[in-house]
Order: sequence, then C-alpha cells, then structure tokens
Amino acid sequence: MWQTMGEKVEGLSPREASLKALEGIRHPFQSVDLPVSLSDLGITDRTKVKQWAKDAHAEQRLLSRCVRKLSVDDMQTIYENAF
Repeated sequence: MWQTMGEKVEGLSPREASLKALEGIRHPFQSVDLPVSLSDLGITDRTKVKQWAKDAHAEQRLLSRCVRKLSVDDMQTIYENAF
C-alpha cells in the first residue's frame, strides 16, 4: 500500500512506513491548497477537544462499523492529532 502512495518505504518499520504514506496523502491536498488539518480550517481552540471526543463517541451508529473499538480517550487523541 505504501508504495502506491509513491513513498519509498524499504527498510522502514510498518509504523514509519504508515507515517510516510500519510505524508503521501497530504501532498496532493497541499499542492492545490486544500486544508489537511483543523488548524488549516481556522479551528484553533483546543479547549473543546474533550467535549468533541465525548460527542463523537456517542455516535455509535457510525463507530459500530469501525474494526477497532475506540474509547473516548482514543477519540480525543484523534482530535488532538488533527491540529
């Protein structure tokens, strides 16, 4: 998969290769000035992250399809990393 993103991943750990693939995904968006983070969208107030995580976790209709069981803490980490 990582090679499909145009990234050279030989000799990298799966985690390092995944991070490289994410960069490969970001590049096309950035090249046409599309946002890739919450900050790019002008969202800078991180004080609401915990509430967002709780609200998102309450949406089990969507989360029930996720292969990994996500906790509120997991959701909070996702939001924090989105900045």
